[in-house]
Amino acid sequence: MKKQLFPGLVLLLIAAFVVIAQELTGTIVGIVQDNAGAVIPGATVTIRDQQKGRSVVRVVTTNQDGEFIAPNLPVGVYEITFEAAKFKKTVQTDVKLDIGQRRTLEVTLEAGKIEEVVTVEADPVAVDLQSPTSSTLITGDQVRELSINNRNFVQLVTLAPGVSSNLADQVYVGTTNPEGQANTVQISVNGARSSQNTFTVDGADITDRGSNLTIQAYPSVDSIGEFRVLRALYPAESGRSGGGQVNVITRSGTDRFSGTLFEFVRNEKFNANSFFNNQTAPFGRTPDGKAKRAPFRYNNFGWTIGGPVYFFNFGEKDPDAGFFTRYKKTYFFFSQEWRRDLRYPTLTSTVPDANLRQGVFPIDICLAATGSTCTSVLPAGTQLTSINPVARQYLDFIYKKMPLPNSATSPYLLIGTAVNKSNFRQEILKIDVRPTNKLAAFYRFQNDTIPTIDVNALFSSGSGIPGVSTTSTNSPGRAHTFQATYAARSNFIVEGRYSYSYGAIISENIGLIARKNSPINVPLPYPVTIDRVPNITGNGFSGITGFGNYDNFSDKHIWEGSITWIIGKHTFKFGGLFSKYRKHENALGGVNNGAFTTFNTPGASTLVLAPGVSATTLSQNLQRFANFLLGTNVTFTQAKFDLTADLRQRNFEFYAQDEWRYLRNLTLYYGVRYSFFGAPWDRNGFLTNFDPSLYTRANAPLVAGNGNRVAGSGDFCNGLIYNTQNRPTTLPPNCNPSPSPYGKYVIDTPRLNFAPRVGLAWDPFGKGKTSIRTGYGIYHEQILNGIFLQNIGVNPPYQETILVSGVRLDQPVPPGGPLPVVASAAAQTLRAVQPEWETPYMQHWSLDVQQLLTKKTLISVGYYGSKGTNLIGIVDINLLPPGFATTQLCAVGTSTTPTVLCQTPGTAFTSSTQELILDQIRPYRGYRAINMIQPRFDSNYHSLQVSATHRFNKGSQVQLAYTFSKNLTNNQTDRSTAPQNPYDIRSEWGRAALDRRHILTINYVYELPFYRTQKGFVGKLLGGWQTSGIISYWTGIPFTPVIAGGIYDPAGIGFLGPSASGARPNQFGNPNQGGARNQQQFFNTAAFQTTFPATGIANVPGSAGRGVIFGPNLFRVDFTLMKNIKFTEKMRLQLRGESFNVLNRTNFSGLNVTASSTSFGQVTATRDPRVIQLGAKFYW
Repeated sequence: MKKQLFPGLVLLLIAAFVVIAQELTGTIVGIVQDNAGAVIPGATVTIRDQQKGRSVVRVVTTNQDGEFIAPNLPVGVYEITFEAAKFKKTVQTDVKLDIGQRRTLEVTLEAGKIEEVVTVEADPVAVDLQSPTSSTLITGDQVRELSINNRNFVQLVTLAPGVSSNLADQVYVGTTNPEGQANTVQISVNGARSSQNTFTVDGADITDRGSNLTIQAYPSVDSIGEFRVLRALYPAESGRSGGGQVNVITRSGTDRFSGTLFEFVRNEKFNANSFFNNQTAPFGRTPDGKAKRAPFRYNNFGWTIGGPVYFFNFGEKDPDAGFFTRYKKTYFFFSQEWRRDLRYPTLTSTVPDANLRQGVFPIDICLAATGSTCTSVLPAGTQLTSINPVARQYLDFIYKKMPLPNSATSPYLLIGTAVNKSNFRQEILKIDVRPTNKLAAFYRFQNDTIPTIDVNALFSSGSGIPGVSTTSTNSPGRAHTFQATYAARSNFIVEGRYSYSYGAIISENIGLIARKNSPINVPLPYPVTIDRVPNITGNGFSGITGFGNYDNFSDKHIWEGSITWIIGKHTFKFGGLFSKYRKHENALGGVNNGAFTTFNTPGASTLVLAPGVSATTLSQNLQRFANFLLGTNVTFTQAKFDLTADLRQRNFEFYAQDEWRYLRNLTLYYGVRYSFFGAPWDRNGFLTNFDPSLYTRANAPLVAGNGNRVAGSGDFCNGLIYNTQNRPTTLPPNCNPSPSPYGKYVIDTPRLNFAPRVGLAWDPFGKGKTSIRTGYGIYHEQILNGIFLQNIGVNPPYQETILVSGVRLDQPVPPGGPLPVVASAAAQTLRAVQPEWETPYMQHWSLDVQQLLTKKTLISVGYYGSKGTNLIGIVDINLLPPGFATTQLCAVGTSTTPTVLCQTPGTAFTSSTQELILDQIRPYRGYRAINMIQPRFDSNYHSLQVSATHRFNKGSQVQLAYTFSKNLTNNQTDRSTAPQNPYDIRSEWGRAALDRRHILTINYVYELPFYRTQKGFVGKLLGGWQTSGIISYWTGIPFTPVIAGGIYDPAGIGFLGPSASGARPNQFGNPNQGGARNQQQFFNTAAFQTTFPATGIANVPGSAGRGVIFGPNLFRVDFTLMKNIKFTEKMRLQLRGESFNVLNRTNFSGLNVTASSTSFGQVTATRDPRVIQLGAKFYW
């Protein structure tokens, strides 16, 4: 035993140079014996690709124990021949090898002449006897035949046990959806966060590392061969994250040409109306009183083709050879798909009417004032003639071109409909080649183009006025993958891969605010790099605002490889990975296009109405619009930069592992992975951070009772560090940051991230029908890079901003003089990342039993657990301990001399203005909120998971997955669920964001077993019918009660304002008992505090826990009925009718959890009603 163990221990210490991190292949392992059970050494095992000319893929020989192993085989269907002297040749056909599978074969040879052949068909399902890895395979038939809403493969990940999801009913392609929002993938695998998953396609990492929540390139479902969801005990060759590993394999060509043509259509006439549309009828009602459905147009069409590669037959050739010649053992597959998606959102805004656009007002207007007294009046109905030249340009280019108000009840309300366009085009090409029996390679290319028109700007961030903030956006994605496998010997295999992936959101303004459409000439002090005119807000009507232009892209270059070496009973694999990552994004901070706000009456410091005009909201808004047209007393701001990041990151990982077949029925696995995730740096040189260890209290500025810092009393940038590649040449007043001790980086990343993994697979009865598997592993996490982008957007010292008041629209800054650069006296808010970083990691463990009940039925039952350590989360490190403010003296007003208690005992702060007094006693005086990402949080997960698969004939199958689990944590997300009280993290312990107690899914594909040959008229009519569907039942995710931001802080913690933290109410009982569970009151609101008095209270934080409200359950049945019409054995037409949520059950999804709201406890959103899709596919 020691001799066998020694090579494994030695190899685990070898530092390798390359690694195949996401396994794309499978392994066939087995034993050859005679009828008496004696092993047969020296038998020849020949493995041929059954779909590619029966070409020889690998030849191996059984060892002295009659065992053989063939690792790193491409996914496919194989014919395997077993030959030995004095025995009949045995051939096993239709041996299906799936991605990541360790398929075990036990072969019995019959005595006889080798010329005699025994042919055996492989079983359709098999127990995993060789690997402790827990995974779920989604076959190509499932991908193409199941009811998938919006035809996106990600939805099928939820069919695996241990997977909890809060995906939208329709998961779109690209990084944004047709509504302009981020298209996030909300999936948790075995208790990990949704940001801890890794998605690969043919080995290329398509995960957007900016957020770890979006995917850069979605392959068409018609191009997918299959994919596997790794759920627990991933081998050491898998890395980058501690959640699920979703490995997708695309289809390859075969010996014969084949392909498909398809189209799917949707229309609002096919669908049921939504729950809230039926109530409010935003699109009107039909003559019989029914609410009209939201308009919707959707087309999805495309084609695929695959087969052997032919090319022109150049040069001398046989006269009978033809113009084309076939390249031996070379195959291609090509897929192309389009989508056309039209949505019709309703936009609501306020706009001036035709008279106001001519300068004619329905009320008297004050043209000038002294103090608060109006000294000049424009009578109602009289045209204003003294319109500022810039205001005139806004009228001519924008206001006169926007729609007029159209409400019968409100004179300036505009309710308009528009069209959001979301198109999609994708090409995928894959070429496989096997020049020799020892060398195989493939190349894959994917190109996505996703042009969209967003009528209210990208991310729905516009003005709400039709035609004003419209953006044109493209979300392209590209991926290249090249991989080669070389079997130098049957026991020594080398693999190498290069992959490149790219994803982007590129947007430009095409509405009225685009400078190319509205050439408004404002003499701005700084050069403008934004394609929008200056913003207008506060002029009495909806603002002239928008988003973009936007240039957000990321790409990854990854070099990988591995070496597999079989020595006796050991299968060693070791290697390494090197990746280069880039993240480029603008629009991080600063109003570079300029902004005009606060339109005061000329001569006054505020808004002054004409004499006799009542101070109603409408009158004040009309006066503000008049002040805008006069344009002589406005506030203006502009930032020097549209802050743009160009982050770069380098990562490398190494691993070594051994699968040791210790006994015939026992396989041991052990391995270790080393990961180094480098700190990002910004090539543009704008990266900063806050380092608490460099903050010096003695250098902190004095802070007055009104929250303003006193100039000259200390360093306004105390503890702030900047990257040393861009030393600031000019600094804001009173700002003296320090150079980063980490050079061009702003954090120090760990270098000792070793992750051991061990496991075993045991066949206790030695019959190949039972497998007991267990294991444990550690998995380090590559965190999102977006947190560093936020540092750039918020922190000084690189941005330069001017702010002036009482200026003119046509001359906001007088020429020739110094720019009025401001350093705000108010205490600064910062974004930060903990400088002394700790790598987050997950520990996973499992124990499961697989049992083959029949040749076609497999069941698995297991316990799966995990624990997250050093998980990241956002924390405001500049908050105060509860009650601390009641014991400290503070200054008031502009004074810096403490004279009163900072907080009167028994009283609460009810506004952010009241809490300005706390800025003088914060831990890091001189700053307000310091929202820092820290790796200090934990999670745990325990579950019972059951899965079952039954295969019928002709590809029909049914699968079941059930999970009973509990997932707890003290922080639910990477950067959005800050603790209420950072001094008591234990009080945050509660349900994780995607914790669902029960999850049941059943999916099936079933061909009706009659008239399959479709002979005659009756056969054509009654044969070829097929059904498929998915049935889902999930219990609800947790919701956390909150208090509206900025209105209540009884403990004086100091989170009213820009802090990432917020208040929760007190809890008096169980909110999940006693509630009506209907739209008006889903949970028991009496279990929480709903009034918030300012006096007579205890100075403690709210007692309500995180995630204490159990959200709505989900029950959904998706059903597809298909009719296959055969023309020949190889040509058929499939007609499909698909219904998602066929029972039209109302599934509540959103709740109002704001205890201070009058609609507290009400349902605010539902999932989709019944949606019907019609389709046709032609197979040839």
